[in-house]
Amino acid sequence: MSRGLDIQTRLKPYTQAPSWRWFSLMTCLLAGLALFLLNMTVIHVPNVWQGVFPVDSPLLAGTALPLRIDYSPQWWGFAFLFGTLGVRWATLVYALLLGVALFFPVFAEGGSWQFWLSPSFAYVLGSFFAFMVMSQKWQFLLKYTYSKSTSKSTEPNDQNTRVGLGKRSPLRLRLNGALLVLWTLFTLHFIGTAGLALLVLFQQLSLFEATQWWLTHTVFPLPYDYVGLILILWGTRLWRMGLRFFLYSPEKPKTPPLELS
Repeated sequence: MSRGLDIQTRLKPYTQAPSWRWFSLMTCLLAGLALFLLNMTVIHVPNVWQGVFPVDSPLLAGTALPLRIDYSPQWWGFAFLFGTLGVRWATLVYALLLGVALFFPVFAEGGSWQFWLSPSFAYVLGSFFAFMVMSQKWQFLLKYTYSKSTSKSTEPNDQNTRVGLGKRSPLRLRLNGALLVLWTLFTLHFIGTAGLALLVLFQQLSLFEATQWWLTHTVFPLPYDYVGLILILWGTRLWRMGLRFFLYSPEKPKTPPLELS
């Protein structure tokens, strides 16, 4: 019990979002570079939908269900960026990447001006909105859970104490985080799917091409997206503590004011 209390004490300073004053352009460039390298990473993972979809499903018409998929942990990087750095600095890094994407392939699906007309662009825009809301909501839940006293009375059987512990317990926080990730992925892929529908409507993609693209970018990687985002969200304070040199300025002792005698 004392060990758990010690861990919570160490993590408490990182409940607050990182401050503006300690950031620098170098920090933003390093974050953008790390996200770029992660976007270029591809992991070969099993397709967990194998055996779930029936072979004669209309959704799979004309294609074989792959045993393994090439998974890009791009959304893990976005979730880490917004959850750890906070909305303001994550938005700056995101804008930096979008600007570079005009000329270079910085996202998992490429870059240059052609990227802005590709199906991936709607997904990237959807990720910005979804992760921005997720970051703000998660920061509020962290402060609500760890920055306030969870008891109003010293009596162990007091009704207010039991209600407060229930509302602000770490277990409830993790449950809310799991639901928040579910909402985030739904919003991200809904906006991406809407972008695919627009491309089909304007005859930039055939319905078959859009369906295959949707399967490989939404359906197949969805379980890995969900598990990865939950772990990243739950470990927000740990990531901040590990990167504290870049995210938080050291505490400086305050000089007492001079008293005139």
